[in-house]
Amino acid sequence: MRRRSPLVLGVLLVALGAWFLLRPTPSVVPPVDVPPPAQKLPVGAGLSTPRGGVFPSASLVPAVTRPCVKGRVVNGVSGSAVAGAQVVWATARGATTTTTDGDGAFSLDVEEGGVALAEVSASGFFPVRPLWGFFPLSFVVHPGTCVSDVRLSLTPRVEYRGFVQGPDGEPVGGAYITIATEDEAPGAPRESAADGTFTFFARDGAIVVARHPRFAPASAVVDFRVAVTGELVLRFARRGADAGLERAVLSGVVLDERDAGVPGAQVKALRRVGEEGFQRLEGVTESGAEGVFSLEVEGPAPWTVVAHVPGNVSASAVTEGAPVELRLVAGVAVAGRVVDERGQPVPSFSLLVSHEAGPLEVDREEVRHFVDAEGRFEVKGLAPGPTRVVAASLGYAPSEVRRVVLSPGAAVEVELRLRAGARVTGQVVDRATKAPLEGARVSLEGESDETLAVTPSARTGADGRFSLLGLEAGPRSLFFAASGHHARLVSVTLKDGETAGPLTVDLGAVEDGGAPQLELVGIGAVLKAEGDALVVQQVVPGGGAAEVGLVAGDAILAIDGEAAAKLGFAGGIERIRGPEGTLVRLEVRRADGAVVRLEVPRRRISR
Repeated sequence: MRRRSPLVLGVLLVALGAWFLLRPTPSVVPPVDVPPPAQKLPVGAGLSTPRGGVFPSASLVPAVTRPCVKGRVVNGVSGSAVAGAQVVWATARGATTTTTDGDGAFSLDVEEGGVALAEVSASGFFPVRPLWGFFPLSFVVHPGTCVSDVRLSLTPRVEYRGFVQGPDGEPVGGAYITIATEDEAPGAPRESAADGTFTFFARDGAIVVARHPRFAPASAVVDFRVAVTGELVLRFARRGADAGLERAVLSGVVLDERDAGVPGAQVKALRRVGEEGFQRLEGVTESGAEGVFSLEVEGPAPWTVVAHVPGNVSASAVTEGAPVELRLVAGVAVAGRVVDERGQPVPSFSLLVSHEAGPLEVDREEVRHFVDAEGRFEVKGLAPGPTRVVAASLGYAPSEVRRVVLSPGAAVEVELRLRAGARVTGQVVDRATKAPLEGARVSLEGESDETLAVTPSARTGADGRFSLLGLEAGPRSLFFAASGHHARLVSVTLKDGETAGPLTVDLGAVEDGGAPQLELVGIGAVLKAEGDALVVQQVVPGGGAAEVGLVAGDAILAIDGEAAAKLGFAGGIERIRGPEGTLVRLEVRRADGAVVRLEVPRRRISR
């Protein structure tokens, strides 16, 4: 199981507003030259967090009569106030609810100590409802200090239209359709009409699955193409003889370290869906008396099952349907401080803690967000073992990745230092007319096993110009998209403290009736992280990888002389990308164990 998992939240806490960037399982990814399908167009300017999440950016106002939290709830797309929103807080005295006024403002007087965001909801928006006790955002309130200018950005519920088709493109009525994410289980199913159509609401990156007794299940992700067109197509394939179980009841028991059953533990069942291997939460339940649980899920097998309670976590178990035993162990804590280059505390920041499964892989992540005048944090309930910790904050480049080994019973303390980072400026224009594109969305691509806790994003003004701050040095990919146009990935090389650009990025218009495509420059291959290498899953016809003879199963060990394991998943992908017409040197291990060195041309690709 991978991570992670702050609930796929529809709220963003930033001073400028932003979009939530979602990403797929890092160990199985779409083409290395293509961003994850879950990468939706960013809306607004500021920072976004992977998989929804919240990002704290707030002012600390000293010399007040009593501690408080003040802020506003806004529409994450338009930036307008959301009146009547319910904001629930977890305090030392229990749950407290505030309601926003006509300007979207709220105010909460609190006692000294910790306060956590428990829920944000409003009519017409996706709510934020993490499990009680698993709060993604916490404040440490100090005497005489008010946490002010907090901004909570809710994502509007957008209605999409779906089309269910058979293998030859014919409409299929009566299909059974469910929608889920890695953190939210399927809700009530929908059924396609006789013409194959259905309507639905979904978060960015949601995984839509259609089933029909005559066909193999079909799946699709709510990606940037769906956001641009408002439409999603699910096409069935013909059912094979080995289709596997379509539904199953998973059962088992949750035990503590003394073999006693644990009631009230949260149990999740996940399944990998589609060629890209996205994790989809198929069901959630609580263990009952003596730790026993039972959970109905969709198939086909296998399923990954995991249990946890606050402060404790189990190892994941993979099952084809047989009962499982999940043993909880005491979670480990990581604590410390986040400071700037001068050693001064950073009062609001996000933290990403990733459990390593290998040199290039993570199998579980925790994203947490903090507001603390002293820059302090503590994340509890983590799995023991090798772990990576990264911090990020508005206006800064992320900290270096700190690698620590977590041991039961021993808390780890780390200091994470944020840097000023680099800046990118430029203009987005229409390819044919050269006219500036207002409202084009620009973001740092967020596909990585070391994904930052926040990802810079911006929207162009009336003159088509943009500016991104606080970017990490090195080769990076910028994602550009605008309504009615094809999207682009553009590679840039950044240096700390310097500005790259101004860039001029032209986007081609989508022809009437056409579907938006993604343009990029790369070698044309589908890769996944496996052990110490990036393994080729698929080669794109016409790309450089196909030209030099790369095939599925080839393992990329080094890129331009640097080991893939050292570069990391994101670093390896960025190093493979580059300017059109240039070459990248790859050291490749073939299926028979032979190691060859290849020079692969980078070409422009549309997908």
